[in-house]
Amino acid sequence: MKWIKIISGLLITGVIAVAYIASASFSEHREYKSYSLDYWILAPDNIRELARLCKNNPHFIYSAADGVKPTATSLNCNLIDDSLDYLTRNNFAKIGESAFKKGGQEFDIIRNDKGEIVGVTMLEFL
Repeated sequence: MKWIKIISGLLITGVIAVAYIASASFSEHREYKSYSLDYWILAPDNIRELARLCKNNPHFIYSAADGVKPTATSLNCNLIDDSLDYLTRNNFAKIGESAFKKGGQEFDIIRNDKGEIVGVTMLEFL
């Protein structure tokens, strides 16, 4: 009798977890920080690595793919100048003034008026 309660509890927890992950993954616009559950579900590895180069607390914005629109993940924080070195070290080719690409991933670097890097947007094309 006790094992039935344990199994049903695990089953309910699993259903809730799957529902949360599905709703997060298909969300049109989702904002989160690095200490949230969404960070572990939605943030791609390259964005996580770049977030380690932030001078202040990173803030993320996620938008799911829709038709021909790619998945977009934005990292907003003041990044150290080595951020561009991270992309070149990981074989991303420079395709524009502030854009890098490798395979189906494209990074756009966002700078403020002083030329400081204040964010990165990563597009994933399927």
